[in-house]
Amino acid sequence: MASLKLAVFTMALMAVVSAVGTFVEAKLGLEHAQKLVYQSYWMIAVMVLFVTNLTAVILDRWPWQAKHSSFILAHVGLIMLVLGQWVGNNYGLDGTMNINIGSENKFVTVSKTEVQVYSSFDAVQYTRLYRQDVDFISNPPTPEKPLVFKLEEGELKFTEFKPFVVPKRDILPSDNENSGRAVRFQIKNNQTQAVEWVYQKSSQLSDIKPMGLMNVVMGPIKPELVGQNILHFEFQNDELIVTTYKKGEQQLHRRWMAKESDSLQLDWMGFELKLLRVLPKAEESWDFQEKDGPTPLTVAAAKINYKNKDQWVLQNDTLKIFSENAVYILTYGQKRFELDFSVQLKDFEMVKYEGVNKAMEYKSIVNVPTIENHVISMNEPLKFKGLTFYQASFQQDEMGKPISSVLSVNYDPGRVLKYLGSLLVSIGIILLFYFKRKWSWPFSKKP
Repeated sequence: MASLKLAVFTMALMAVVSAVGTFVEAKLGLEHAQKLVYQSYWMIAVMVLFVTNLTAVILDRWPWQAKHSSFILAHVGLIMLVLGQWVGNNYGLDGTMNINIGSENKFVTVSKTEVQVYSSFDAVQYTRLYRQDVDFISNPPTPEKPLVFKLEEGELKFTEFKPFVVPKRDILPSDNENSGRAVRFQIKNNQTQAVEWVYQKSSQLSDIKPMGLMNVVMGPIKPELVGQNILHFEFQNDELIVTTYKKGEQQLHRRWMAKESDSLQLDWMGFELKLLRVLPKAEESWDFQEKDGPTPLTVAAAKINYKNKDQWVLQNDTLKIFSENAVYILTYGQKRFELDFSVQLKDFEMVKYEGVNKAMEYKSIVNVPTIENHVISMNEPLKFKGLTFYQASFQQDEMGKPISSVLSVNYDPGRVLKYLGSLLVSIGIILLFYFKRKWSWPFSKKP
């Protein structure tokens, strides 16, 4: 176990695995490379063999002498680096936090995925039946080996997984009383126009479409939107009610009872609203174009089978399933961890390159408990309660105006081991040159 041949073999094996991971990452992305290569069982086996070899080499030099100090420190440092990475992977936190300007958030989204299943008998109050971690990249479901959840009326099965699809959504009329509601609308003026759907899956959920100067909302209006320009849709006895709220006003501004093909004049920069489809009962229908690798438009999707009917659910989306006596809500997406404090985004500043619509520099001004107006930029993170918040990205509306900031949130309990391991390796290298010079000095006595 302490032989040089095993050391050479282990390092060569590490090089091969790293090379494979590089090719996988280039073709399928970082998440697939981590789960299929870097964090796989065979990569762990290689690292265990590496640490075992290093430990055996250190013990093989016993009894240790002063001349062994550089050798021992360098090897102990390498072991600490591997252990530090293992601790960080298993007990750390590495995720993102998306915060709209003027609002706050306390949830961190990580790359791990989970499935949750809720049930309801009145389509209003829901009870969670299942919450289970899943890894469809490493262990995709198949018709022969599905992921099964037992419900009161049959089994709900995950039977297929597609990691890269370009979805195309269509909203169709429905006959089910518990289905969603939808409106397809057009907003235009002399300079621009946009056509969108808003789809409310249930009475408890909202669909929000940022449209530059206004937010188009179907469903409950969230508190952080109060005081902004809002175009609101709601149904009362299958009749569509359109309401507008102007920025700075707490009360509604105008209200219409509208129907399909109506045109309404809004009070923002000459915009006109035209109702293209009005569906008091609606359901989603998806069509997918599968891709070989990730693109900005691709997303993962899983196939669900319930009572011999196949449906698809996108990652970070929900699916409503109906039975004779109940309604089920299924969610598949990334896990979220709740912090014990909130991060408020007071403002977001962006500087663009002159002459082009590309961000040169951007930063977030945030508030956390006991700290106000802290600036988070590319090279200035925020450290608070053991967490480090980095400026990662931002999101824009259709007009190119920033609407939210994306922060990277990191907690690495193995960082101390990594720093200490790097220090020991560096000291070991320095001592190696020291002893080499001492032994080769012409007037010194060699051991």
